[in-house]
Parts: sequence; structure tokens; C-alpha cells
Amino acid sequence: MLTLFISIDSMASVLLPASGSVARRTRMAEDRPQMINRQQRPEGRGLHLVSSLVPVVILATTLPAAAQCVLSRGRVGHFDAVTIENRLVRIKVLPQVGGRIVEYALKSSGHNQLCAEIDGLAPFRPGDEIPRGVLYEIAGYEDIITADGRWNWPGDFMQVPYALDVVTETPDEVTIRLAAAKGKVRIERTHALRRGTTTLTTVLKVTNTSDESIEMMLRHKCGARVGGAARRNDTIVYPSRQGVTRRKFFPDNIWTDFLLADGWIAASDPVKRETLVLTSRLDGLSNGGMWFDRKHFYNLEFFAKKHRVPAGGSATLTTQWHVIPDMPTVSFAAGRHLGCFEGEAGQDRKFTLTTTLLALGGHGPVRIDGLLYNGPNRIDGFSQTIETAPFAAASTSLTKPLYSPVNEVRARLTMQGAPEIDVVAPLVDPRPPAPVVLEPLTNERFRYTLQADDDCHLWIESTAGHILPEETFEDARPPRNEIGITLLPNEFECFQLAIRPKRGDIDRIEAVFEDLVEIESGATLPAASFGFYRGETVTLEKEGPRYDPLVAGVAVDARKGRNAMLFVELHCDAMQLPGVYEGHLRLRAPGREFQPIRLRVTVRPFQMPHTRSIDTAFWVWKTWNVKGANTTETWPQLARYRLSPGWLRGRFQTAKPIEMIGDDGKARPGTVEVGNAETKDWFVQALHENRINRLSPGWNIWGYADTRQWKHALSRRTRAKAGWLDQIGVLDRCYYQIVDEPLASRFGQLRQVIRLYRQANPDYTIMCTVAINPDLYGYIDMWHVPWGALDPETAQARQALGEKVWLYNAAPDLTGVGRLPRLIGWFCWRYRVDGYLHFAIDYPDSPTVHNPWQSTGSHWTIFFYPTEKTYDEKLPVWENAGKWKWTVPSIRLMQIRDGFEDYEYMNLLRKWIALAKRHNRSEQDVALIDKAEALLGIERAFVGDFISYTDRPEDMMAARRMVGDMIEKIRRSVTGEEY
Repeated sequence: MLTLFISIDSMASVLLPASGSVARRTRMAEDRPQMINRQQRPEGRGLHLVSSLVPVVILATTLPAAAQCVLSRGRVGHFDAVTIENRLVRIKVLPQVGGRIVEYALKSSGHNQLCAEIDGLAPFRPGDEIPRGVLYEIAGYEDIITADGRWNWPGDFMQVPYALDVVTETPDEVTIRLAAAKGKVRIERTHALRRGTTTLTTVLKVTNTSDESIEMMLRHKCGARVGGAARRNDTIVYPSRQGVTRRKFFPDNIWTDFLLADGWIAASDPVKRETLVLTSRLDGLSNGGMWFDRKHFYNLEFFAKKHRVPAGGSATLTTQWHVIPDMPTVSFAAGRHLGCFEGEAGQDRKFTLTTTLLALGGHGPVRIDGLLYNGPNRIDGFSQTIETAPFAAASTSLTKPLYSPVNEVRARLTMQGAPEIDVVAPLVDPRPPAPVVLEPLTNERFRYTLQADDDCHLWIESTAGHILPEETFEDARPPRNEIGITLLPNEFECFQLAIRPKRGDIDRIEAVFEDLVEIESGATLPAASFGFYRGETVTLEKEGPRYDPLVAGVAVDARKGRNAMLFVELHCDAMQLPGVYEGHLRLRAPGREFQPIRLRVTVRPFQMPHTRSIDTAFWVWKTWNVKGANTTETWPQLARYRLSPGWLRGRFQTAKPIEMIGDDGKARPGTVEVGNAETKDWFVQALHENRINRLSPGWNIWGYADTRQWKHALSRRTRAKAGWLDQIGVLDRCYYQIVDEPLASRFGQLRQVIRLYRQANPDYTIMCTVAINPDLYGYIDMWHVPWGALDPETAQARQALGEKVWLYNAAPDLTGVGRLPRLIGWFCWRYRVDGYLHFAIDYPDSPTVHNPWQSTGSHWTIFFYPTEKTYDEKLPVWENAGKWKWTVPSIRLMQIRDGFEDYEYMNLLRKWIALAKRHNRSEQDVALIDKAEALLGIERAFVGDFISYTDRPEDMMAARRMVGDMIEKIRRSVTGEEY
């Protein structure tokens, strides 16, 4: 089925499918940005069409006179609540809790379009200090402003009680006013609801109560969950220069702001078929914004233009919310109409097309002449006419015999007294895609019992598996006192041992290794190739104690009835002979002998590359804040895990005198910073000794001045640094982070700054942590795309032009303690990106947690722990951090290395396939190459997309083994016998 919504001026676009009949109801789609929560899909969909051409039906947002407006008062827990409603919607406000709007409900479905978990208020009374976490869950609507460049969120008005006045209370309209004052400002906010409409009009007025002028920016922010829940297929749409931009909800904690081509933003739930639209006057707006919560809602926001408000003066922002039932999404805007096409293939090759227009103003007939496409192929044409009314939606449907699928509509809209408008819109499938279902790649379980008797239970777990201190492992299989490992020369392989005493404590358990001997040649795998760590725990808020820090070479103390963890690491030397090596691992403790564990290590005949085929950047946070902190201290540690640092801080410290041009056009003396011999040594150490592919010698232009002198100075300083890097031969291996997560409102300045860099040296690689955006095409050389925001097709198109695309910051669900960060390498291969950036390796979960050993967060930005567990409470977090030595690795760090070694396996397979294709091949060789190429996509068995991925480490282990076996086979087919 296909539904079209068209916006014919330049305000908003919303889709409205009909429910239970051919007619479609649509309502004005001007609304406020909102946040969404997840919910189960309904059993059915709300549109079926039977005739070949259905007359247009228009349903306006007005209703009969009986639909009166009503105001009522009540309570939510111990707090006063005020409700205004009509026949269509119900709005609830809590004046004593920051004047929050906690309900904007569509009565026909009962769905609250806002996220407002008000149950958390139950223990509190007016005047109590409500925890910020409780208020966060009551996202709804809250007042946020900027005064003198400072956001008041979170804080100033979250818990301030607002005074409530009833301005108008008639059957035709109810208007209430909420007011509060704090600091230098007074807020007055009015909400008006009229009879027979879903539109809630909000006027936010902020008055400067100080004696001086204040620069203000007003902000309209809602926490929404359209259709009553935030689902992965919920779609946020806003008008851009390219037409409309659509984003699917993804719980990634990513903030995005954007320039608006018109004054509206829409959010839709295609499952519940409801759409929320926020509208305002474009000439009063600076930009729009959205932020996706990690769990159950999203923010949609309007930012007003900044104003310098004199003492006693005011700034005002007016917005409207509208909720439209039976509207699955907005796929295009055309003038002052929003639109959507829906298409559904029925029986007997019948295809039904439904077009819906939502008018945001104006009225009259709209003629639509369109073409149906499947990819580049034109399938058929159609014509429709829809009679529109102001702030109403109308739809029409037709059925055609088609012998091909359809996925796109290209149409021309003709309106009385308005220019013709061409639109290209995707065909909306009323059946949203189901989540990716992943079947296990293998049924194997790596965990098994090594030894078990009346005194102790000893069992093994993979690097990526999770040993819980209190768990009991019951193994139905008999003990198997053997450990098998397969790896490459220059590769690391690890495993965990769980030791659970049954009768009493066992102290100071150590691992003792011996030389392993190859069973045919007698070659040895030295005992020095092995090392062990004591596993220590951190306590998470919900999960409790979890093993993560690893203290090297320290004996383990095992307590009765509790699992102690000993972590074993094997590094195979790059020149190790291939073969099968056998020997034993022994555990010993004072007064206690364990049975020797047989070790069998298979070394494959090809090598793990020293040079990394994928770039990384793991940022060292303490170097930003601690005087004298040196990134180079972490380089050898990072290199050991196939990782690279993020950037070099303060390395250009030699002042070189040059002449500069001032605003008056005259030359004047100045200086630029360049490197010296010490700086050169740093680069050599990083790029050669530590095998780092790329480095960032600088970052972040936050300031901007539109003056000749400032631009000239920036260009000259950039030329000096780039010239010095070119002189020592490393410019092509460096990139400059121009701005960190820039606001769309600053794209214009950003483009100007990049042009200055291009003038200074066209070979300077420009990197930016931002989603791929057409507004920056031609300016960014390296896109560091936030996790989950990557569009694979767009990324491949930019890569084809020579640009680089990285993934940026995997979410805590992947990198936190107890998760599977090994998947990062597989995600990089899945999307064929050029690199991975992570902030950071030593960043505290909270500014109030002085030491990560005490943190109860996910630790997703902590991969090394400090050797010290104490701290000075009087010092800021970063000063404590600067004193410590961050040398204690984590299990997750080992996992990340495993993941990037997995990536190298895949890249080696790709290289050997290319070599095999260049040789004369038999039919047997061709068949082998076909099987090998099929394995290049093996990651799709356990990495479906950014939401759907395995929780089984055995899948990744099986994939590596299968790829390794295939490399051996195809390698032999190319090179013959191994020497």
C-alpha cells in the first residue's frame, strides 16, 4: 500500500493513512519536536482500498460544537495537576514540578505522545528535592533557555514551582498561563487549546529582570514517544535544502542539530500510524535539533535566534503541536503541504496507491501527476486530484495492475495560484521491516570443566565470555583436562580460568608455564610466550560485581564458594615455526598441587601483519586537562592491543617569527608554531616504532572571527604546521580534526575555515566527527560518523570519491563491562569502514567519581585502570587522573584486540582471494575461490545491523576458525608446499 503526503508551501509534511475505510483522516501537522518510546506492534494496519479510484475525502481538524473545551484539576501523587482537553486530545500539566507538560494524549487511541514516567514522583511532595534521574524520566516539556551564553539545563527551572492562572475558560477555548522567576529572568508560558482541533499553541515569553542587557536564546524541547512508545522504526523528518531529511530512531545517545528550510519538524510511528508535528515561524528560528535517548524516548527541538534583550525587555517563541491519527510517516514536503505515498501489492497483481496531503495553510484543488519507479526503471504513471482545506488532510487511492515492484514515486504537484512543484519520494511500505533475526553460527560452547573434585572446581572460559564471581557452573559433560589454541605468528590468544574452592580458601594461586614442543620437528614454543593476570572486579549499579581489570603477574586468592579468575595470555612470536605444540600449564599454591593441564597450541603457517589494515584512534582524556600529561606514555600500551592514540597535544612548541597582515592590510610581525627535533622524534616513535597509521597533530577550531587579520593568521599558522609536517615526510599520515561534533548552525563558518586550510595546503586531511551531510560535501576528507548514524550506501559513495569513513564511539551496550567489544572489529568489517574512533580510554563515568575502581557505571570510556585505587577528594577528577599510571588493562581491551585481529583475518582472506584470481586456475581452484568469497560476508551471520548482533562469543571464534582454515587452503592453491 502507498500513501502520499505533500506540503505545498514551505511549512511541514505529514503522512496520514486511512483507518478501516478508503477515506483518510489527516490533521494539521504543525507540531513540536518530541521523544519516542518502544511498544509492541499492533496486529493490523489501518487502511484497505477496494476500488480502482476512490473519491477524495477531506477531514478537517474541526469537529461539531459538542466537542467542548474543558479544564479540570486533580493530583498526580502529592502534586497538583491541571488538565485541559477537548474531544480529540488531553493535555496535563504539573505546575509544581517545573511547570512540566506530562501528557499530550490522542483520545482516539489513548496514546500519550510524550515521555512522562510520572510514577517516580510517588515518594515526593511539593518542596522536596526530586532526584535528577526521576525528572529525566519525566521528559515531557520543560523550559530551557540560554542567558548570557549559559544553558539553564539541567538545573534552574527543573523543580521550580510555577504559578498557574486561567486566562480563558470557555467551551470554545481554554488558555492557561504558567509563570516562574529565577536569577535574571522571569518565564511566562501560555498554552491554548481550541474546540475541535488537536493543535496546542504555546507562547514562551522570557523577560530580563536584571539591570543589564542579556543575550538570550529560547529553546522549545520535548521528550516524545509518538504512538505511546519509542520504536526503532519511528521516523523523524525535517525540511532541509535537499527536500526532507528522514532519520530513524536509534537509542544511541547522539545529539544532532540541523538547519531548517521551513518551520516544522515531524515524528511518526509507522506501526501505530500516528504523527506528531511541531511548527513555528521560520524567521524566528536559528535551527532545529534532535537527541535520541539510550532507552525510551527522543527530543525534538526548536532553537530561536539569539537576541540581546535589554533590561526589562522580553524574548518570545511561539510554537504549535499537532497530532495526526492514521498517518504512518512524512516522506516529502511541497510548499505548504506535507505528503506521503503508500503502496501495497494485493492479489492478482493488483497494486494500490494511496496519496495523502496534509495542508498547513491555503486550500483548493491539488493535481498530482506522477510516475512509479522501481530503482531506475519506470513502471507506470498515474494522475490524481485532491481537494485540500486549511489545516486538514485529505487522501485518495487508486488500484492498478502492475507486474513489477515499486519503490519510488516521482510526481509534479499543480496548485491554483502557486508554481508547480516536483517531488521525489520513497514508497512507504505499511509493513515496517522486522528486526534482523540471527541464528547461531555454531552450537559450540567454549566454556567447559577442566578439573572437578571434592576440593575444587576448575573451568575455562573464552576471552569474550563472562565469569561471574558468584555463579555456579554445572557442566553435564565429563571434565576435559585439555586446552586447545589455534593462532598465527605475531597473534595474541587468551582465555580465562575460573577457580572455585569447595571446602576452604586457596591463597596465592599462580600459573606456571613450560616450553611447548612441536610434535614432529621438535621446535619449541617458549614458556616466555605466556603470561597471566589476576582478574579483579568492579561493581556495576545493576549487575553487581563483574571481572574486568587485569593485574599482571599477581597471584590469585580463591575464596570458598566463589569464583576467582586467572587470565592467561599467549603471544606467538612472528618467526614461530608452524606446527602443533604440546606441553602443560600448571597451577600452584602454597601447600596445594593442581593436576597439570594439557596444552595443545596449533600455529598456522601464515602471519598476523604488524601493520594494521584499519586505522584507530583511542583518545587519552587526561592529556586535555593535566599539565605535562604525555600521550606518548600510552603509545606502547595501545600498540600492544593494535590501537592508536587520538592526537598529539601541544607538540608544536617552537615559535618561528614571520610577518602577518592586519585588518588594515599592512604587514606586521608575528609568530607561528612549528615542531622541533623532539617533536620529530615523537612522530617517528608514533608512526614507525608503534606502527600507528595516522595521527592527528591538532584539533578543534572553536573560535571564529570574520576579519581579514584572523583569517590571514589562521591560514599562515596552518601553512607553517602543514609545511613542517611535509618537510619531515609525515603530512600524508596526519589529519586535522577541524571541529568536534559541530552544530549545523555553524556549518557556514566551518566551510569558511576549511577553505582557509585548503589555501594553506591542499594536502592537509580534514577530519570531522559528524554524520555524513551533503552540506559539507567537498569539505570533509575523513568522516567520523557517530555509531548507528552510518548509512552504508552514502558511505560507500563518499569512499568511491576518495574520502575516508570511520565509525565513532560504539555505544555502552557494546563496550561496557560485561559486553562484547570484540564485535567492534566485526562492525568495521561489516560496513567496510576505514577506521574506528573511540572517546576515550581513561574518561571517568561521572565528574563525581574520582576513581574508576569505585565507579558503578558501564566503564565504556575506561579501558585502562590506574594502578592506584586511592584519590584525593579535594582535587578535581582530572587532577587525580593525571597523577595515576593508567597501566592496568581490562578484559574489554583484550576483546577489542581480538576483534581487530579478526578484521585482519578477513583482510588477509580478501588479499589471498585477489592473488588466487591472478593465477591460472583449474575448475577446482575456481570452486575454492567461490567458497572463499562467500566467507567474506560471514559477519552478517552475527552482525545484522547496529541493533541486531550476537551475544555469543563462540560465533566470532567459529568465524575466525573458518576463515583461517580457508586462508590455508587458498594459500596452498597459490603457493604450493609450505617451506
